[in-house]
Amino acid sequence: MKQEVSLSPGQSQPVSFKVSPTSPTTYQVSLDGLSDSFVASAVPAHLQGTVRDSETGDRIQNALVELNGDFAHTNQWGEFSFTDKESGTYTLTISKDNYDTKQVDIFLQEGNNYEEILLVPEHVAVPEFQISNLTVSPDEVHVGEQVTIGVDVENVGDAAGTVTLGTDPDVDFQLSITPGTWSPALVPAIYRPVLDIGPVISLMMVVMMMTMATRMMK
Repeated sequence: MKQEVSLSPGQSQPVSFKVSPTSPTTYQVSLDGLSDSFVASAVPAHLQGTVRDSETGDRIQNALVELNGDFAHTNQWGEFSFTDKESGTYTLTISKDNYDTKQVDIFLQEGNNYEEILLVPEHVAVPEFQISNLTVSPDEVHVGEQVTIGVDVENVGDAAGTVTLGTDPDVDFQLSITPGTWSPALVPAIYRPVLDIGPVISLMMVVMMMTMATRMMK
């Protein structure tokens, strides 16, 4: 950096230098016994962000956002901002009714920074039902007789509730009872009845005796 100035006798002219400090500190300036100073501060960090619902992706307005003791609220578009911060590590805390509070550590660099925050809706206690152990008793009846169908119902949720079961179309668990195709017992391909040959033998003997008697009478 050099300046060359040509002046006539009695003439004066201002001379200036342009410098850019490289770090945030106080700089001493001296020239031929003259001195002065200036202070260079760090480039401020700015933070902008958006808060959304983690399930729907909708922007959440009027959420409370805290950045190391400074507070802001999200606007109607779910946006917030902090300006003129020193670069470094910060704790960002976001809270909103009906959502779990979220806390994250972030590092702000000099200049502009952006964070998108997803808030998880608070858990709402709900009943949840499961069925098991379907039984049918008896498993064989005549037409018109009654069959008992049973099932175990368990609430595995974290709140009391009511559940409906049955064959109606508007129940929670629908019971389906459908007839299959009935087939009679198969008849053997060849049917051989067992004959009682006693009467046949007796009839043959009677016929033979009558024949002999007829011959003797002749």
